[in-house]
Amino acid sequence: MRPRSIFGHAVHVTENDLTRCAHAGCTLAHCPTSNAFLGSGAFRLFEAMRPDRRVHVALGSDIGGGNSLSMLRVMNDAYTAAQTHGTSLHPVQSYWLATAGAAQALGLAPTIGRLEEGAEADLCVLNPQATPLLAQRAARAESVSDLLFALLMLGDDRAIEATYIMGRRHRASP
Repeated sequence: MRPRSIFGHAVHVTENDLTRCAHAGCTLAHCPTSNAFLGSGAFRLFEAMRPDRRVHVALGSDIGGGNSLSMLRVMNDAYTAAQTHGTSLHPVQSYWLATAGAAQALGLAPTIGRLEEGAEADLCVLNPQATPLLAQRAARAESVSDLLFALLMLGDDRAIEATYIMGRRHRASP
């Protein structure tokens, strides 16, 4: 166990396991879509991120055990998994776990996962008007957080307007 170690799922970790992960500086990859698909259990996200012994967590899709590569779907499922434990995953936390959190897990935080000068411009442009249902819900958004929530609850590959890799447009919407 060391800072660049990434352990998937962690649905059966003990308090001792979480303490060891925190001390080692490793990452737990929360793969809620896979966990739900396999019926293997639900990761206790907020138990892992408890302030007194915070474990680093990132979101992962684990298509080997799941049924989707979509990080919007993964964020949706992470929200649902948190709800099963009586906690609510804030939309901003969700996007952080999928972007900056994942970059940190991979040891690439200085380069990717953030919008800052000097970082590589790897971006997905999401369109909250991509589907009629998403557009209807987005029109009622009262804040940026509310709009982000609508995108992660109702968005899918049709919501991806474009992707940019190293600042260059890579793919238009399907």
